[in-house]
Amino acid sequence: TDWTLCEATLTAPEAASHLTIRMQLCKASGTAWFDDAFIRSPSAASDQRAKPKTSPKPTLGAFDPAASRQRTGAGVEPRTIRVRAEDYLSPEQADAALARAKSAQADALICDVHPDGRLMFPSALLPMPRVVPQGHDPLGYLVEQAHKESIQVIPAFSVFALGRLAADHPDWEVVSADGKLSDDWRRWACPAKTEARGFLVSMVLDALRYDVDGIALDDLRYPDADYCYCDFCRARFRREYGIDPLDIAQNPDKLRSRSEAFRVYLLPFGSERQVRSAKQFVGGMADRAKLGDLKRPGVLVCSDLSASDASAEMVEAMASYVREGGHLVLLDGPVGVGDKFPKFRELVGAAGNCRWLPVDVSFRRDADHPLVADLPDASFGAAGRSLTSPATATVLASFGHVPAILLNKHGNGHVVVFNFEMHKASSAASQALFTKTLEWLAKQSGAKLGKGKLHAARQAWDKWRADQLADFVAKVREGVKKARRDVPIFTLPSP
Repeated sequence: TDWTLCEATLTAPEAASHLTIRMQLCKASGTAWFDDAFIRSPSAASDQRAKPKTSPKPTLGAFDPAASRQRTGAGVEPRTIRVRAEDYLSPEQADAALARAKSAQADALICDVHPDGRLMFPSALLPMPRVVPQGHDPLGYLVEQAHKESIQVIPAFSVFALGRLAADHPDWEVVSADGKLSDDWRRWACPAKTEARGFLVSMVLDALRYDVDGIALDDLRYPDADYCYCDFCRARFRREYGIDPLDIAQNPDKLRSRSEAFRVYLLPFGSERQVRSAKQFVGGMADRAKLGDLKRPGVLVCSDLSASDASAEMVEAMASYVREGGHLVLLDGPVGVGDKFPKFRELVGAAGNCRWLPVDVSFRRDADHPLVADLPDASFGAAGRSLTSPATATVLASFGHVPAILLNKHGNGHVVVFNFEMHKASSAASQALFTKTLEWLAKQSGAKLGKGKLHAARQAWDKWRADQLADFVAKVREGVKKARRDVPIFTLPSP
């Protein structure tokens, strides 16, 4: 929950060098994960980093600057590069990948070994990709050649991606609250099912036959918050808590206490990653939104709304809900919706669009209002789209000349627009500001943002799902211990 996604492009024209990175940074642990790095340089000599001729293999895990300096020399940090499966299928491709790693002075390679239900090494559990040359062992070759260069190799497993294996085990797949299988091409496995978990743990442990330097667990999660509601998960949770998790998702009023009369609805848009980010940010407090069937008192929270998502009927439903006493919160400025639908401009009380790259920004309070009374004076990286021309809306806070938070009264309700990707900041400050906004809106409706039986059930369900993932990791650790292998196990963050 403390990961921040950053993207930057660095160019040095005089050296004709170019670097584009997508990095995730965890401030709490000081860990950085480079999701993608694209390097173009005329010569490795342009890198002035002094690398010792002989250096011990770094120990992976949370980044420790002091330990790093001891391993690789003063002021020098270990470098890790990810190698995708298609980049080391043959010996020639593996040699090229190692050459790039040496050029970048990498200390370790994290290599994908589980693409599309196949393995990048011979195994009795799964076949290798058909394009692997006859008799070739991609992982074995990469480990052998990399160790000659004192470079570590850490196989990475997209642990719950069944891929083509799903055709043989359709009962292993996750099921949504609507009773549908995931439409993700990776075909996700249910982490709770004993048979599926046992097979996938064995698959990971099979890599210990090689002299690998660690095990990386990738995509250690559900496809999104709408999984898994298979019969197995429902029966186990019902047995442990006396509640059908499907009621939590589809019949929340069945569990709602009087203290939870103020409803919070979530309507996320955008890519799979954006939807997942919004669901994680709002957490277990939100009902599934069905426009035209929103109850009051309550608030509709929308994320990443754009003109391509909106329709005249949608805008009318939102406007009607707010006019009649409901509220609307927009996470990130809506792209082009106001240009397409004048009624939407009237609803939010502002217009205009602009974009800015991830940069350090600081809040500035522009109005004396309870929502921003305790707004932290802090700088942070932000990205997003902004409604730049307020009409009836009040600018509560801004990023310099760019409005950051807008409030508009519309009929009997209110609209709050956060002109940045608030749900992707994943910081305590943004979460506190969001909760405070909901509490203030509830107060305007003469209600409270309460916690009761429904909230407790949602918390229990979220914890139960997380426990299934933790149990999987525990099984892997247990297997590594039984194999008497002293290798680190770590998870790769999912943005």
